[in-house]
Amino acid sequence: MADDIVMYEVADRVALITWNRPDRMNSWTTALEDAYFDALVRAGGDPEVNVIVVTGAGRGFCPGADMAFLQGMESDGDDNLTDTGRRPVPAPLGTRTPITGAHHGAGAGAVQRGVGEGG
Repeated sequence: MADDIVMYEVADRVALITWNRPDRMNSWTTALEDAYFDALVRAGGDPEVNVIVVTGAGRGFCPGADMAFLQGMESDGDDNLTDTGRRPVPAPLGTRTPITGAHHGAGAGAVQRGVGEGG
């Protein structure tokens, strides 16, 4: 559905996962994270999927965290923003299906503690 925060489709053994917040250039929120990781788990468990392609709707892939999302987070005193209600989700690391991107426009990222950092 075009109203979904993450769109998911499979064709020719390719799962296309599209971040769908073009009005915010697909900036990252916990809702986007949850829907994206759910789509990765879905694609990774589908025997009809040989590769996962991640893209963003509209004119940019993802400029990073949504500023409204960041304003709702707390500082841990070390100039690190923490959202104490979230736990790292290793979905991108948990699938054996190759993941690639069809990125355009702005793109930024962040590392979650505990995912790929040994703790």
